[in-house]
Order: sequence, then C-alpha cells, then structure tokens
Amino acid sequence: MTVLEHLRAAGVEIAADCGGNGTCGKCLVEIKDENGIVSLHNACKITYKKGMSIRAVDKNAEMSIVTHTGGENLSGKGHDNTCYPHSEGGKYGISVDLGTTTLAAVLTYYDDVGNEETISTETAVNPQRIYGSDIISRIKAFGEGRGDELTGLLRKETGRMIRDLSTARKGVNISGVSIAGNATMVHSLMGYDLSGLGRYPYETVVTDPITTTIGAIFDDREGMNNIPVYIMPGTGAFIGGDIISGLFACGLPVENHTDIFIDLGTNGEIAVSDGSVIFTSSTAAGPVFEGGSIKCGVPSTNGAICGVELNNTFEITLETINKLPPTGLCGTGVIEMAAELLKNEIISKDGYLEEDFTVAKAPDGKRIVFSRDDVRQVQLAKAAIRAGIDILLDKIGRYYNDVSNVYLAGGFGYHMDPAKAAAIGMIPEELVKKTVAPGNTSLAGAKRFLNGDIGKNLARIERIRNNCRYVNLAAEKDFEEKYIKELNFP
Repeated sequence: MTVLEHLRAAGVEIAADCGGNGTCGKCLVEIKDENGIVSLHNACKITYKKGMSIRAVDKNAEMSIVTHTGGENLSGKGHDNTCYPHSEGGKYGISVDLGTTTLAAVLTYYDDVGNEETISTETAVNPQRIYGSDIISRIKAFGEGRGDELTGLLRKETGRMIRDLSTARKGVNISGVSIAGNATMVHSLMGYDLSGLGRYPYETVVTDPITTTIGAIFDDREGMNNIPVYIMPGTGAFIGGDIISGLFACGLPVENHTDIFIDLGTNGEIAVSDGSVIFTSSTAAGPVFEGGSIKCGVPSTNGAICGVELNNTFEITLETINKLPPTGLCGTGVIEMAAELLKNEIISKDGYLEEDFTVAKAPDGKRIVFSRDDVRQVQLAKAAIRAGIDILLDKIGRYYNDVSNVYLAGGFGYHMDPAKAAAIGMIPEELVKKTVAPGNTSLAGAKRFLNGDIGKNLARIERIRNNCRYVNLAAEKDFEEKYIKELNFP
C-alpha cells in the first residue's frame, strides 16, 4: 500500500491529479522518520509503513475556490447587484454546480415578479480529486471498486454546502434545490454505474431530468428531507446537464442568430446554434484550463496567477487571485503566459521554448515555471477547441462574420482576456469583439431554473435538449487536418 492509498483510506483529501500514476508530482507529503528527520515525498511513490508520521503538503486544500456564480452578467455589460425587497410571495432556493474540479453553490431569493437576489455562496474543491483531476481517472477509480467512496465524497461535500447555505439567513425555508453537472458527476452523485461512460459506445444510465429529495441523496437532516431536488438533464455521455444548464442560462437558441457557446472547464464542450438547431461537441482539451497537466499548475484558488504582462525588456507583471502571493498558474494564467511569451518571441510559432521560463517565486521559495511541456499542453488544448469551433460552424454553413455572440463560459472564461485567447489561436481574431464571459453558466442556469414556474422551466430545458445534435469530432473527415493545422500558434 502506498502512502497515497493509506491517506485515501483514512479520508484525507490530497491532490492527485494523475490519479496516483506518479506523473503529476502534486501529492506531496512530509514524512518524519524514527530519528525525527523530515523528508518530502510524492505519496504515490512511497510505501506506507505502520507508525509513519505523515503531513500532507496540499496548499490548495486550505484555500477557498474563487468561482464566479454567473447569471448576472450574461450580456457582458456589468453585474446586477440590486437587492430586491423580500415579499410574501417570494421563495428561497439553493443551486449547485458539480464541477469536476470545483463545486459551487448559491442561496438565492426569488420574488414574486421574477427578480433574483443572491444571498450567499459556497465553493469547494471537489473531494474526488484524490482519485485524479479528470473524469477518466474517476471512471477508472469506479472500475477499481471505488464507486461507493466517490459517491460518498461528493454527497458529503455537496450536502455540507447545502446545509451551510440553508442556515446562511435565519428563518429561511428552502423551496427547492437545483443541481447541474456533467454526466460523470451526476452519475457519481446518484450512485449510478459509471462504467458505460468510459468505453464505447459511451452510454449513460439516465439523461432525463431527475427529481428526487434531499433526504434521498444526502444525510438525513431534520426539516429538509422532503425538499425537492431537481437535477438538470443532459443529452448523452459528453453533453451533460452542466452544458444544457449553460445554454438555458444564455437563452439559446436565439432565432435568426448564430451563437457559439464554449465551456472551458476540465473538459471542453462547444455548442454552435443557427437559431434553431444546436450542434454540440466535446473536445479532448484535457485539464489545462483548470491548471491541470501543467508543471506548476493550480486551480483558480487564492494566490493563483491569473494575469500576466511581459514588456519588451522581459519584465513580468503578475495578477494573482485576491492579490495574494503567487502559488502557481491557474488556467487563465497559463493561457496569458503562453500569449505573452509568444508576443515576445520567447516561444516560437511551432511551440519551441528553449528552457523553462521562470514566472515567479512562491512564498516557500520554490520557482514557479512555465515549461516546454506546458507549451505543448496549451497547443493540444487550444487546437482541439479551435478545430471544434470550425467544424461546428461548417455544419450549419456559417462563417466567422455570421456569428452574433461567443459565450466563453466557466470560471476560466470569466477571467480570460479574449484577445489573449485569440493571440494563441484558440478563438478566431474576428470573434474577439463578439466574445462575452458570462461566468459559471452551469450554476447560473440551475439558479434560473428555480425562478418562476418549475414546470415551464422544465419544458424550456426539454426544448433545448430536443434541438441539440451531437457531433463526434473524431469521426469528421476534416477534423484531423484542422486540428494539426491549429497546433502551431498564429
């Protein structure tokens, strides 16, 4: 048994982005031997011995995730912070986004004329990350008999968030809970079989809306067991309730509009609408946009480098989340770092970087670097997104100048400078001024779902689902050619 396996069994949450394969280097632990000497190890590479003194070195575990809740800024013209007066006809609801990397939830007050007021928010690292940063690692863990543990971890943390939000304002009676997540997260929450999601033909147990109760999923809690829980539907293994919820939040499809929706989370989902039909796809972008698979990558947590400027004398200016000392590069920092190095010709157009570029020093003195392999990971991810956009536009016979709006969704998209995304070739230059960042649209859609008549909102969700057509990019004859072409930087 490795130290990582021991910690998992003991219920200790520790980052293991690679799932314990010994490649990510993030499951650091301090181990004190019988002589009192402390040494640093990767938990997945050292055998556990009874009596070991172990301390997990997981800085992110003590940091609060910074996740924009979305829904207030869908026009890209600023936030609506109006606090509406509470009336007798109003109600409270809790909405949850089950992200692969992060969990986010919000307590909302809805008045009787359709206005919303955010009362309180909760965010957390998805505790399933101890089995890997991506859904493939989670499915693999399920296949190894860890299904009950995966479900238990997710239910425990999500239940805690719901409980904490329900007590955020005295005397609040929750009318309902709405939940959105990708197929793997929803299946895991419900305790469904994940094996069909990991092999062809990639089948789900259920894609329809799920209506249940708090008591049926989470630990019994007095007075809340019968509160209804609504789980957003998907269309299949690759387009889950998080994407349908996002399309609902953005009001798509819009008649006579050509709109592009891109959700850049741990997975990369793309939807292109011609005003009626919505062509959807999922790209193999990997976890780059969440800071995964990056040498000094971190989630969007306090201290994560999210903005980078490099002048012509190579002096670097950094922006970190909440202006705290730098801990590593989150997704936006990764993209901005690549764009700035490209602009200054430190990275060549074919992705060559002579040596690791030092970005900053962490508080513990460790160098935060951007490596050759990081450049390659960016190339692979951005090429998949760009090729996907082009293929789906081809499907509806539209061109860049036909596009009305590009919705760059997700916590990553909210902080991203579209011009820098275009600089590395992830989105076309022609679409920069048409790009808006609505934030966490999965959470925003779940939040909007509880506003007004649930039956009518279910009907709207169903219309979106019926308009979706999934495109398997790998089966498209032009995809490989476009993908290879887009590997180079502009």
